Amino acid sequence: MSVHRTPITSREAWLAKRAENIGASEIAALFGCHPYRTALQLYAEKTGVARTAPASAVLERGHILEPAVAEMARRERPDWRIEKASDYLSAPEWRLGCTPDFWVDCPRRGPGVLQCKTVAKPVYDETWADGPPLWVLLQTLQEQMLAGVAWGAVGVLITSTYTVAGALHDFARHEATEARIIAAARAFWSDLEAGRPPQPDFDRDGETIRALHPQDNGAILDLSGDNRLPELLAQYETYAAMGRRAEKELKRVKAEIAAKLGDAAGAVLPGWRIAFPTRQRAGYEVKPTRYRELRVTRQAETEQAA
Repeated sequence: MSVHRTPITSREAWLAKRAENIGASEIAALFGCHPYRTALQLYAEKTGVARTAPASAVLERGHILEPAVAEMARRERPDWRIEKASDYLSAPEWRLGCTPDFWVDCPRRGPGVLQCKTVAKPVYDETWADGPPLWVLLQTLQEQMLAGVAWGAVGVLITSTYTVAGALHDFARHEATEARIIAAARAFWSDLEAGRPPQPDFDRDGETIRALHPQDNGAILDLSGDNRLPELLAQYETYAAMGRRAEKELKRVKAEIAAKLGDAAGAVLPGWRIAFPTRQRAGYEVKPTRYRELRVTRQAETEQAA
């Protein structure tokens, strides 16, 4: 494995390098366990179609408190020498990359990496009871692999209304997981080059599906042979009638219907008509925007016969 080390000289240069690879903070999306990003969102980002995972307040909190996590680790492990990492690591063969938070040098275990997290106490109590969640483990294990170190640690700053506490979780490299990370990355890039997007998570990928298909091509599909669609359309009708009580369920169903239509402007099947045209929203103080509007109509028997 050949790993390149690139000094981070600016945020713009760092973002450009990250776009070329799957970062350690992104890899969990390919395993379906990332809390902020799905595999389809990652696909949309790497193809340049859409930026689907903007920085959130939670992530911003983590960046601000990162030095505090390192200070906590120094107090918990005074024999560790901890230094801020300033290089971007990348493995061109696999198109994997990472930016470790800190380098660690332990007199007993040698060089390692420190990944910093900030977690509210109720979340920590619920999701960290057995150690770091899988998405954090994958992130840290990818950093260990690319850094070529034998171990890594996750430092957690646990926040509550009036107090903060700290916890450290350290572990060795895991060859079987590294192999799975490499295989997932290779499959992702192979599918991307072939134009095969990942299977959507319909609970989370509605906006991404629309971003991948921003303009209809005028086609009307015959989906008479789609066995899943009648069930979806019946659900659509039910959830739409329930209003706000079923917003989440309706959103999921709309996403799955939109994925079936893709670039098509509509579809027909016995008893139903689906329209998914491109609309333009007028802009006065802002630039006009285009969007896809999904409409589902149940047809009466006389309309079907006609």
